[in-house]
Amino acid sequence: MAPLIEFGLTCTHEVTTLERAKEVAAQAGAQVFGAIGVIGAVAAVGLTAHGWSGRFIEFGDLRALPDPIRVDDLIAHGIMPTPIDRATRALAPGALIHCGGWLSPRLWAGRPVAPVEMKYGRFVALGARPRDAETAE
Repeated sequence: MAPLIEFGLTCTHEVTTLERAKEVAAQAGAQVFGAIGVIGAVAAVGLTAHGWSGRFIEFGDLRALPDPIRVDDLIAHGIMPTPIDRATRALAPGALIHCGGWLSPRLWAGRPVAPVEMKYGRFVALGARPRDAETAE
């Protein structure tokens, strides 16, 4: 797994080649085919294995969660709400987190985390946007 992780981390700041991506995949026991998207796919596997990169588009019943959602309910769904501003030290179990209908957890420390900030006097999930925004893009 180490060569995949190293490759993924390297791809975040250096340009690499298709041949290198295929070589790293083969070292990990994987076969890749084609040319388009291979470097990104191999890098994504390495970054995901690293546990500190990426976001969840789907996770359990993520898209069915209410907005706003209570901190304890979010934790019960396997997502850890984490304050990212200096003013917030901890989130009370009953505190509400507003996500605009679209919660976008990140992969931090190998687990789904919802970064939360205090905004306009309420807790707002980072990346919050209206639920229909994914179809508008």
